[in-house]
Amino acid sequence: MLQPGKPLKQSPQYVIEEEIGAGGFGVTYKAKHKD
Repeated sequence: MLQPGKPLKQSPQYVIEEEIGAGGFGVTYKAKHKD
């Protein structure tokens, strides 16, 4: 599971803000692009 405030390893220009949903296909997160 990804942690809020942490950058993505594959795309470090994006920072996780929150989980917005989960289901049979996986988890969806809200992320923000770092400027």
